Amino acid sequence: NETEGNETEGNETEGNEPEVEVEGKTVRMTMYYKSDKEGAGNIFTAEKLQAICRLESSWMDKIEANYGVNVGLRDSIVNLYYNATDGSTRNCPDIDAQTVTATNTLISMSVDAAGPRSPFARFLDKTFESTGQSAYTRTYVQYWVPKTNASATIKDFLAELGKEYAFFRDGYLKTSPFLAEEDRFIDNGLIRVRVSTGDINEMGEMVATDFLFTILAIFLVWLIMAAFLKSGIAATMAMLQICTSLPIAAIVYKALTIDFFEHLHILVVYLVLGIGADDVFVLYDAFRHISDEFAPTSAPGCYDDATLHRVL
Repeated sequence: NETEGNETEGNETEGNEPEVEVEGKTVRMTMYYKSDKEGAGNIFTAEKLQAICRLESSWMDKIEANYGVNVGLRDSIVNLYYNATDGSTRNCPDIDAQTVTATNTLISMSVDAAGPRSPFARFLDKTFESTGQSAYTRTYVQYWVPKTNASATIKDFLAELGKEYAFFRDGYLKTSPFLAEEDRFIDNGLIRVRVSTGDINEMGEMVATDFLFTILAIFLVWLIMAAFLKSGIAATMAMLQICTSLPIAAIVYKALTIDFFEHLHILVVYLVLGIGADDVFVLYDAFRHISDEFAPTSAPGCYDDATLHRVL
């Protein structure tokens, strides 16, 4: 590798500083577009094609500015209408009706001649051959990004749709980018959008935010124990014992070389809270009702049985 005015050996940059090799990831994402909720309209109109172009371009501009990402592959029908075969369409000007009509005719002729082997078939609904209209289309993008930023670039596209993963906002209020609405598409003005990618862990994103409920559950259980035991110290020690059981279990798992861990395992927090807190109440209740055989109450200075009975 060479830098301006300075030849170096190996991976070096100007000033003889070695380059840091960044671990990368190839992200593959498909955006599906729908003309309307019923799926009965035509997606190939000037306004809807422009809406698709603007959505994708806005997102590409954002990830390019934030992460230096260059979308290397953009396989989209929009490129055909804008006459940009290299996928470089970014400014999204208005498309005149003649261009739309001419392009639709070109697509129809290709489908009539080649059927599913047409190069445009992958962008069309199955009813296009008989109706000349398609309610659906799709765009496939592929790009390289530093591994730590892979999910962030996908979240940026979801943000363009007004969707995000956040506390209490991933299914409970039907705002999940993947749950969307009844037809699993998200309304975005003139078009409806659905995202498909294997490069983001949706369950992990949802659990990470919902895990905040665990903190709330621990606090509420501690509060109830403190009120029942009438001692904040006793409640704290009991809760500490409950919470330390989890890392101890993790150590045992590690010692037994058990690496299997799924999101369902996180529910063990609530299981341990239920069992551990219940044991505290049982032990406390048993201690209060312990018999005189093990803790005589008739000794000098102690209450008699009748007094203790009234107190308990």
